[in-house]
Formats: sequence, C-alpha cells, structure tokens
Amino acid sequence: MNPARSVCLLLLLFPLILLGNVGVFDGGGADLQLSGTDHIQMVSEQVEITLVPADGPVTGNLKHRDLARFQCRFVLKNLSDVAVTAQVGFPITAEDGRADTEGDARFQTERMERYGFVARSGDDVYEPEYIPKDKEKQFSHLFAWEMTFPPSSTKVLEVSYLTHGYNGLGSTRKRPIDWELQYKKPYLESLEFGIAQVYPYVTRTAESWAPPLENAEFILNNAAFEQYLKERGAFDETEPDKALSEPQKTQSDLFRDGQFYRAITAGDWKPSSDGQSLVWRESPFTEPEDFAISYIFTMYPKSPQGFERLLGIIETEYEKTRSQYQKSLSDLKSEDDPKQEKRRAYLQRKLEQYYAKPFGNEDRKNIADAVLEFYGIQTDNAALAEFLAHQSWYPVKNPPVLSPDLESALMAWHRIE
Repeated sequence: MNPARSVCLLLLLFPLILLGNVGVFDGGGADLQLSGTDHIQMVSEQVEITLVPADGPVTGNLKHRDLARFQCRFVLKNLSDVAVTAQVGFPITAEDGRADTEGDARFQTERMERYGFVARSGDDVYEPEYIPKDKEKQFSHLFAWEMTFPPSSTKVLEVSYLTHGYNGLGSTRKRPIDWELQYKKPYLESLEFGIAQVYPYVTRTAESWAPPLENAEFILNNAAFEQYLKERGAFDETEPDKALSEPQKTQSDLFRDGQFYRAITAGDWKPSSDGQSLVWRESPFTEPEDFAISYIFTMYPKSPQGFERLLGIIETEYEKTRSQYQKSLSDLKSEDDPKQEKRRAYLQRKLEQYYAKPFGNEDRKNIADAVLEFYGIQTDNAALAEFLAHQSWYPVKNPPVLSPDLESALMAWHRIE
C-alpha cells in the first residue's frame, strides 16, 4: 500500500464541503430549488474569511479541527417600482455526511448552533429554515428565509457562520485529477498524497440575481493561521500517538514534519498592504467562479533526518510491491490456461514497465530531485518531467525556506551520475 494512503487510514475522512453565497430559491422543503429574479440585483459581494486554530490538540481522530469564520456582506437592490418578496437561500454543501434529516424539525436548532449561522439586514434578524437538500440535489444543508424589498430600495444583507471545512486525504495533483495516470517511476506517486484542510466557497448562486454584479471582494486572513500551521505541522504530537505501531508512527511523522503549502483554485489573489491577508477583487464580477482554499501537508521533508525517513519508507514499499508481483508470477501454474496466460502477461508487463530493477541510487536521486524542485531549485531531471507537469505546486512561486543541512544532503544525491 502507498505509505501516504496507509497513514490516512488513521483519519476520519469527511466529504468535501462547498460553502455558498446567497441565491434566489423557489419552493420549500424538499422542493426547494435554485431559480432567479430579474427584479433584484446583487450589486456587490464581500466575503471575509478568517482561519482560526482548533480549540484543542489536532490528531488523527479529528476531535479538534481548525475553523473558518465567514463574514459575508451582500448589497441587494430592488430594480422595480413595486415591492418584491423573494425567498433567499444560503447553501452549505455536505460537510459531515449527515444530510439524512429531511423534514425533521429537531435539527433546526442544532444546525443553527453548529454553524453559528446568522442572517440580518439592518435591525431585521431573520429566522431561516434549515433544509437538508434542494430538489435538484445541487446543494445540501441550506438555510432559507424570505426578504421583502420596498420599491426601488437597497438592502444590505449580512451573513456569518463557522465551519470546519474538509479534513482528510489530499492530493498535490492538479485538478481535474486523473487517477488512472501512473508514472514510469511509480514511487513518485507517494509524494502526491498528504493531509488536506480545505475551505471552499461557491459563488455560482450569484447568477440567480439580476445582473450586473458590479463589485466582488474576497479577503482571506491567512498570515497568523499559517504561522500556527508552521509551528504545529499536520498534527500535534499528543499522548494517543504512543498507541501507534512503529510503521504507523513513521508515516505519521512524515506528515507532521513535512512542509505544507497553500493552493487556491481560482482568482487573482494579492497580498494586502500589511501582509496579513490575501485579497481578490473583481469589478464587475461577470463570471462567478467557485474557489477552494486548501492547505496540503506533504511528505516533503524539512531536515536530513526527514529525508532519510522518506527514502526508507518509499524504498520499503517499492520493494514490497516488486516482491508481490514476482511472487504472484512464480505462483502461476504452467498449465495451458488462457486466464493464467493473461494474468502472466499482465504481471510480466507490470514488472518490466515499473519494477524491473531493485530500488537503487538512480531512484534515490529522483526522490532528492523532486524535493529540490518542491523547494524551487531546478534540477533538469528528465525522469521527473511528467510528474512535475501534474503537480499543483509546480512551478513554485513562493518556495519554502530550505535548510543548509537538507540542501547539502539533497545535492549529494543530485550529483550522482
């Protein structure tokens, strides 16, 4: 098993959550569906996202998780000279897999408290209805309420909530991910898997309002949170770790001591003047595009010791897989059986293509060069070309700091012919 995959079995994985802006909806309950209006314009949208450290130790059981606080401000304008009432909705798409509570009023209060969801306009504080899923099943965990707009009036709608986002298995591959792709050097796949924290936001519901959306601003308060992640790593080192087996602890240490990076799937994000935030502005916002803020904890090491640990586990897994193919091939009977021959041809092809040789210095050099590339140092290693082309962190724009000791260890392998 891939080492990154095996360590992630220690985690309780959650489905991906998409956090949505406000939209116009028709129907109610299970018949709720996204619709639209020509009478109410969303003039502007401002979303401020503040990432907040967990309130306890972050471990593989995810009892404590980091939070994202969303504070949204929408300016909505009635374009008509008559009063208009619209049902608006705010979807929070499947965070915890418990969207099986349709029609159960007991979960209204629980959901409001879980997300700390508040919607207000001026002195009006709305009492939204919690709806597990819309009719078309595009969204789940929706909050819906009615708003009335006097003739030719403008209202400022403010929505705030908290979410844990997604925590679990992540990949450094560029999206859309081609999971069928296998590199000629199969051990490179081990470098792609990590621990992910993802905080997405969906903007497509903005298209349900009358155009144009004149201004959109998204603010990510990230500096303090990222400093916290640098000090913590993927996990806190806590008492429960003592229950792990030695191989499991080695795998866990790869992520705890590994580098992390931030990836945002859309938008032209620029640092704020004080360096504490990233800001994306669009005027007008003609093509609302969903985005996801991801923090990927990788196995790329920070120290020579971490690099040796990485080499050791990749080599062990490579040789284990190679031996399994060889044994499966030798165990085949020599009888004239079409199924056996087909199986034999498959195993021989795998061995010849991916596991023809024992793990050697050429492979160690490839791993070292991949780590150097992650740190922004070009290696011109042709064996890595396909791998690098599929990495979301490549080309590196803001490389992490490379310690002199680790650089020396990596360059020693890089220079091997």
